[in-house]
Amino acid sequence: MRFGAIAGDEARRFNRLDEAIACYESYLKRCPRDLGVSLRLVSVLREAGRHRDATVLLQTLTARRPRDLKLMTVLAETLDEGGAPDSAERLYTAILKKDPANEVARQASARIRQAFDVSLTPLPRPPLDHSCCALGEAVDHKSELCLEAGAVLFGEAREWFDWAIRQGATAVYADHQGPNGEPRLQAGPHPLDLATNPYPPPAAMFAQGFLRSGEDIRAGLVRALAHGSVIHLPLVLSRANIEREARGVIPFSPRTHDERLLVIIPTRDAVEELTVMLRSLVILAAKADLIDLVVVDNGSRPSLNEEALTRDCGRPVEVVQVDEPFNWSRLNNLACVDRSHAIFVFANNDMEMVTSHWDETLRRAFAAPCVGVTGARLLYPNGLLQHGGIVMGGLNGEPLHDGWRMPGDEPGPLDRWARSRPATAVTGGFLAIRRTLFYAIGGFDEVDLPVSCSDVDLCLKAGALGWTVLYVAEITVRHHESLTRGHAHTEVEKRRAEKETQTLLARWGERAAYDPTRNPQWETRGLRLYAGRRTLTTEQVVDWALKTKSRSGDLRDQSLTPTLA
Repeated sequence: MRFGAIAGDEARRFNRLDEAIACYESYLKRCPRDLGVSLRLVSVLREAGRHRDATVLLQTLTARRPRDLKLMTVLAETLDEGGAPDSAERLYTAILKKDPANEVARQASARIRQAFDVSLTPLPRPPLDHSCCALGEAVDHKSELCLEAGAVLFGEAREWFDWAIRQGATAVYADHQGPNGEPRLQAGPHPLDLATNPYPPPAAMFAQGFLRSGEDIRAGLVRALAHGSVIHLPLVLSRANIEREARGVIPFSPRTHDERLLVIIPTRDAVEELTVMLRSLVILAAKADLIDLVVVDNGSRPSLNEEALTRDCGRPVEVVQVDEPFNWSRLNNLACVDRSHAIFVFANNDMEMVTSHWDETLRRAFAAPCVGVTGARLLYPNGLLQHGGIVMGGLNGEPLHDGWRMPGDEPGPLDRWARSRPATAVTGGFLAIRRTLFYAIGGFDEVDLPVSCSDVDLCLKAGALGWTVLYVAEITVRHHESLTRGHAHTEVEKRRAEKETQTLLARWGERAAYDPTRNPQWETRGLRLYAGRRTLTTEQVVDWALKTKSRSGDLRDQSLTPTLA
């Protein structure tokens, strides 16, 4: 009798959301009163980005069960997710009238109200600094304020800029409003973020004499990052009354690179899906003859055949047999032993390359200064975004995929999902790294992080060595996530994933608790990293400013490296 529901569960496990929705809907036509399956359908609709459909179903369910506060809470969460926070807040208020002790509704309502009120909240004052001269004239001769045409400062802006200069900064910038009042919340200081930022800061302060004649703010900040220190203040301190989108490009090296790429794909069975990925990599490559393909066969039955794969994809394919328990990190490490390729590319078997000349784009990305690791833009088959980089310090401190399940044509805050920019980490689903850096780090952690978190760990290690992790939005890959192995749904798999996450967070401590690429004013609600704005205290502003303060020498100078390796 529950056949349709079971089929929906199985489809959902392997991320086939449209199939899962169809199965649940078919079952509910026969058993419309099954609340459990109805809620499963709601969850899948939300995962698929169909918040309107989920809302309609939940409204039907709450009409049948008007006293069910849990249902009302799910409806409020869905309304908030779907861009109707005012309706969600009214529903939370109704829940609190029925249950004044409902802490979930109270906290959710407070967060929504705070997001509504943030623009009306006075700016925090900069900290008192009794060790320095008083504000005003004594500081003016040490710094110069630069404003783009039409830009105006708010409230405490000058005092905050002066405070940052007194911390030894060569340059200081902050967040701003666009002409229509929309917040432009910046990331922490990094030259490659500034290079592609569509809305660079319209106001900044520089140490006296640093800014060259005719030099604009963006160019001055990039130069300060190379030769001094830069502080970002996570406060909206100015308004740009004249603003034109001016996204720049990554400053690629002028050298031509023809180094070989090594693509490594672990798999078990799933020959058809693997062949699709291999063929797409070869067909869409600009220089397929400079790409070597290695498939790590982790116990396929029957074993994979090199000749058949080579024939099907049109390029030689090396198969490495590793018939042992699944350990993603170890499988990839084994394939990298004694290789001489400049760049290692790690990819899943359940993917399909979409971008023409992806290999050339990858080489150009590695030719940019300080880039050691790159990731790609991953889309689900239904066009939703699966990966736009990885953000640290999200839900319960866990790393989260940036832009997860947002429409694929949605650029995100400051176009962060649509442009190449620094990221704290990228997914191992499609990750490239310099060979020398991979060896220096020691590869993926196959002992403590065998499956879930070794990609993030690798990126954090690269960052700690001064290399930049770059999210390359110009490379798009279609990802049938967990097509062959599914998600961690069994209790054993869930415990393993939780253990690895805790190992990662314990290893990296404070560094795993925040993300310098995501402005701390963004409010996190559930898995949504940009659910609204929150107000910051003076202490929080200072903590971010000093924690993300750049210093010359922080980043590797790739110009000293003769090859991409």
